[in-house]
Order: sequence, then C-alpha cells, then structure tokens
Amino acid sequence: MTQAINSPATRNVMDGVPSRGTTTSWDEGMEASTNRNLATRLIEDFELHRTVPDERPAGPLPEVPGFELLDVLGEGGMGIVYKARNVALKRLVALKMIAPEHSGPNSRRRFQREAETVARLQHPNIVQIYEVGEHEGRPFLSLELIEDGTLAQYLAKFGPMPARDAALLVAVVARAMHYAHECNVVHRDLKPSNILLHQPDERSQASSRDDTEPEAVLQPTRLPIPKVTDFGLARMLDAGQDHTKTGAILGTPAYMAPEQAAGCGDVIGPRTDIYSLGTLLYEALTGRPPFSGESSWDVLIQIIHTDPTPPSKLRPQLSRDLDTVCLKALAKHPLDRYATAAALADDLERFAAGEAIAARPESRASRFVRRLRRHPIKLAAAIVTGGLLVGGGLYSWHVRAETRRGLDEGRAFLAKGSYQEAALRFQQASRFAGHWPVARDLQRELNAEWRAVRRQQIGAELHVLADQLRFWFDPDSLTSREQAALATQCRRVWDAREDVLAFRDIEANPEWQNAIQADLLDVALLSTNLRVRLATGESVVAAHEEALTTLQQIETLYGPSLAVALERQQHEKALQKPVTPIPTDLKPRSAWDYYLFGRTLLIAARAKEDYTEAARLLTQASKMNRKETIFMFTAGRAALSDGNYGQAEKLFSTCIALADKNLDVCYYNHGLALFHQNVKATEALMNFDAAIGLNDRFAAAWLNRGLVHHQRGNSKDAISDLIKALELGAEPALVHYNLAVVYEAKKDVASARRHAAEALLAKPDYPAARELQKRLAKL
Repeated sequence: MTQAINSPATRNVMDGVPSRGTTTSWDEGMEASTNRNLATRLIEDFELHRTVPDERPAGPLPEVPGFELLDVLGEGGMGIVYKARNVALKRLVALKMIAPEHSGPNSRRRFQREAETVARLQHPNIVQIYEVGEHEGRPFLSLELIEDGTLAQYLAKFGPMPARDAALLVAVVARAMHYAHECNVVHRDLKPSNILLHQPDERSQASSRDDTEPEAVLQPTRLPIPKVTDFGLARMLDAGQDHTKTGAILGTPAYMAPEQAAGCGDVIGPRTDIYSLGTLLYEALTGRPPFSGESSWDVLIQIIHTDPTPPSKLRPQLSRDLDTVCLKALAKHPLDRYATAAALADDLERFAAGEAIAARPESRASRFVRRLRRHPIKLAAAIVTGGLLVGGGLYSWHVRAETRRGLDEGRAFLAKGSYQEAALRFQQASRFAGHWPVARDLQRELNAEWRAVRRQQIGAELHVLADQLRFWFDPDSLTSREQAALATQCRRVWDAREDVLAFRDIEANPEWQNAIQADLLDVALLSTNLRVRLATGESVVAAHEEALTTLQQIETLYGPSLAVALERQQHEKALQKPVTPIPTDLKPRSAWDYYLFGRTLLIAARAKEDYTEAARLLTQASKMNRKETIFMFTAGRAALSDGNYGQAEKLFSTCIALADKNLDVCYYNHGLALFHQNVKATEALMNFDAAIGLNDRFAAAWLNRGLVHHQRGNSKDAISDLIKALELGAEPALVHYNLAVVYEAKKDVASARRHAAEALLAKPDYPAARELQKRLAKL
C-alpha cells in the first residue's frame, strides 16, 4: 500500500551534467553569428508560431478517452489547445495536443520537455499540469484552464498599462520565474502571448490610470493575475546536454536576450529570462517591444548591437526610476542585469510602493567600460588615434585593473557557491584579457579558475542529481511511467560520463574524484536495474544484455566492485548464462563500497536473510560516513523491508534530524515505519502531515495519511485524502480499492461496490479487490 506515485521530487531528477569543453562566450558568439549567413540559420533554427486562422476548417473535434472536448482555444507552432472537460473529475481543463502535421520526433521531444518541465513547477503563477497522456500516437497535456486571454491580447485591447499596474504585474511574473530558476528551469521564451491572465473581477469601464496620463483608455478595475505558460523551449539548468545544438537560435526574435540572438546556448541562464522580463515591462509600459524591424534579421541585429530607447522617451510621463529598472533588465551583457528575477521584482515593488529603487542609472564611466568590453579592438584604435590615454603605463594599468576586477568578482561568486555566475565572470574577463598582450598572464589565471569552477560545479550538480535518484529510487512504489522517466534520467547521466570525466585532472583533489566515481557508478547501477524492470516480452532479454554491457563499461572505467559483481550475477541468472563467481578477495573498503553493495543486495533481495544482510552492510556504511544521510536512509528502507519497524523508525528519525534536503521523503518513510507498528497511528499521522506540508503534491503521503485516518475511524478525512491522492496521480486501482474498504466500514455498500469495480477496471488482476467485490456482493 506504500506507493510514492507521481511525486514532484521524483520528477525533480535532473537531466544530466554540464557539457565539456570550452564554453563559448556570448560576445564571441555574437561576432560569429554576425559573420555567418544568419538568415539561413533563422530558417533552420527558429520555431516560428502560427496564428489561428480566422476561419477554421469545419470538422468534428478529436475524441480523447477520459475527456470531452468542447472548443478550440488556440493554435501554436506545433500544437492545438482545446477547452475540455475531464469526465472522471468533472473539471474543465486546457487540453494541449500535437497537431497531426507536427508529430515528428523534434516536436514530440519538445512536447515531452514541456511536460517534464511544468510537472516539476508548482507555483500559483505558473500554469499547472494535471495529466500527461497519448492518444492515437498524439501526445497530450491536460493543463489548468485560464480563459481570460493573454497579456498580448490585453495590451492590444487596452493599450499601454498604467505605470504602477505594469510594475506590479511584471513583478508577479518575475517572482514566478525566480521560483522556476530555483528549480533549475529557464523558460527562454517569455513574451506577452505566453502570459495568461485571470481577471478576478468583471471588467468595468473605469480607468486605473493617473489623471496626469492624457492617453488614458478604458481599463479593468483590478489588476489581472498573470500565469506563465508554454515551457516548450525551457531548459533545465542542471542538464548538461542542452536541448539545442550549439549555435541554434530558439525563441521569439523581439523578446530574445542578446545571448539568445547570438546563438550562444552555453551562457543562457536565469539572466536570459530577466532580459525577457525587461521586454515584458517595456511593452507593458510603451505598447511595443524594445526592438522592431522589417525582418527577424533586423530585430536580431538591433538586440545584439543597439541600446533600447528609454521608455520615458516614448511616454514622457513615465518615471525615470522605471527607465532605470527597465534598462538594467535589458542590459546587453547578462552580468550587467539584475542578479536574480527576485531582485527585479523587489525593485518593481519598491517603485509601486513609492519607495527608492535599488538600481542606479548607468554612469558615463560604466558605459565606457561596457563598450570597451564589447568592442575592445575598435576602441583601442580610437584611444591610440585620439590620444585619449597618455603613455603605455596608463593603458596597461587600465587593462590589468579591468581584468583583475573580473578575477576578483568571479572569486566572490565562487565563494558564495554561485558556480554559473563565477564561470560566466571568469569567461567574460578572459575574453577581454585575450585582446590585450599586457594581460595574458592574468588570462591564464582566469582560465585556470574557470576550469576549477566547472569541475566544482559538475561535482556539486552530479551529487545533487545522484542523491535525488537515491532518495526516490523505489520501483515498487512508482508507476511504470515514473520508473521510465527515472530510467531515462539515469541513462542520460551515464551516457554523458565523458563530459564529466573531461574535467578530471591532476589538480582535482582525491575526495572530488572519489565522489564523482561513486555518483556515476550509482547512477549506472540504478539505470540497469530500472531498464530491466520496465522491459516486457521480447525486450526483456535485450534489457539484460544491455545491462551486462553497462556493467562491463563500469568495470573498464573503475575496476571491479562487489556491487557490480552482484548485479552481474542477477542478469546472468536471468539469461541462463554461467554465473560469474564473486572473487573472494573482493571486499568492501570504503563507506561507498558498503553502501553500493548493500543497496544492490536490497534491490535483489528474495529472502529475509537478504534484507538482514543488506541492513547490516548499509548500517556499516552509515557508521563509516555519517555525513551522507542516504546511507542511514537506505538502511532504514532495508529495515522497513525486513519488517524491523522499530529499527526503521529510529533510523528515519535520525535522518530527519540530520537531513537538509529530501525531508519530505524522510518524514514519509518515518510515517510508514510508525504506521506499520499499529499502535503509533497518531505519530504516523504527524509525519504524513509534515511530508505533505513540505510537498503538497506528494501523492503517496496523501494516500497513506488517508489509511491512517481510516485506521483511526475518521472516514470523512480518509475519503478526502484518498481522493486527493487520486487527483495527484496515485495508482487508481490502489486508491479505489482503499476507498471501497473505507465505504464498506461506513456501511455504504453501494459506494463500496462502485469503487471495488473501479479498482478491477483499472487492474483486472487485483486479487484483493476481487475478494472484496465477492464479499460485497453477499451484503
């Protein structure tokens, strides 16, 4: 009954690891883009959006099982959005489907990426995803329905917004994007048509403009609530292999940041979205984007080379503070923009409250340095020709001072753990230094720092990924779809191992090397196990053979290990091959050796003594290294599987005290250990409450809390929690079976029979539900 189904923490697994090699700076890529036939690249790389034709060809709406399609809401570059009703839940939704003419592999990958991205984001100002499915070869998403139009339609109808309203609306969007960035997601295509609006009150003819604004038009009385949508171009920051090829230009031209327009995917990050937030603010204030032209080429060239006109030049009554905020967000170089979307939101909210903003207008000196960074050769010539610098000493001093500043700022970012910012600053300073012979020694220092940052970043990101996989790896408590997603993430990391290992060098300390080895080995082992579990029919043999190939790759890379040897035996037995004996001299030496061997034994366990031995090995790992909470957590899982609930309770209790992340799953498993002891239902309830408090979309926690309520005789809350679990994606057969049990206890035989039938409809080979149905038939 313990099913961790459709939990965001499982979906929160990262896609991969940072790509290897030298990262292209955005200004270098800008020059490359200018020198190529960009028009051709635009045709190849832009994912252009089509508008909905005024006269849609008549025809019936498609039929999708479980949904009643009511109307067409809109059509984009690859999909159609329908207004639909979820029949089972009686809920109106937006059903997004790939159009038949766009059902190729690229569109399907983008569609899948949108599903994975939105599923990991739970925020009131981001459109929520309810369900992912496929019908007749066409994938679909069931999304939150917002029917009040987009920001683009709003601006087309009402014109530029009052300054305060524009600031507050963009601040809300910025807060949502800051949340997305903290979840390692960059949108990359923020624009007015991707901001849906919910109008809380009916629109009135009153204006919310100040009397001093002569162009006042009819406006809604209340600010609409924005919700960000269309994450089809989103990028996972924690995914090293980006979804776009190097040099590819993706997005909508007028709203692209300069680094996007230059095709420099390596430096796209949260500040790319901050630029797009600046374009939203600019258009909300002026009624037009910062740049426009007769062609996409014209727009891109302006974005890369031209400074935007201050909004107050287009609307003179606008505050100069809004100019400052807007132009800072629209800075050409990412590091000159706001550091975070939250910082942008803070300044916008200060403006709306009549307080002083934190950003300051760019000084003439700063503008000179910025242009020097962008065009060092041209300005150097101008400096020499014009005699603006007297003597080589002043010239050398300025160049070295600017380079040293980049080095110091990069180290400051590194000290705070801001790896991406540090790498970008080192890279920017290195590009600048490369143009000046007097700074070549500093450039070598900058390059060494950049390499060290990338190495630390890779290690940190990989460990976060591996830990998430470890904490949420429980195939028996995941749906097949979730197991498949988990297997895909594991495989991507293992396939990208060369990108990780490219940063191994003699400067890396042994602790970093050992951590990388343990993480890659663990992810590879999890990948082989999941692929075999998911295989059916003729693919089972191929899955076992593939697993043996992966294990051979592991040994080639790292040498023999007990975990690999035991895993190999499982696959050899399944293939009826001779079983390779485990060498007698192969013993666990480190804490990670004990952990990997114990965890592998736990997964392969077939008898009670296997669970007992797995628990012993995992406990030993925990004793040897108490910093890694996963050792103790997995020992608790072994004790839980072994039926040693008291020991499991102690171990999970310690995990809760020590863990600084994954606390929701720690509380959840602690609750299971207490629940299975029968006499500790109250304590179990408190732990499930805590898990839900940390992660309110944790379906398994809702499910098991419902079972606790049932055990305590609280049928009302039991039914409520079980229905919530079903809405969040818990296995329907399991939920309906438990609902039938609750209704049986309530003496509501009709409802009990209905849910028992639903359980068997979802899973015909469900013995417990079959027995319950027979028992109910006699009542």
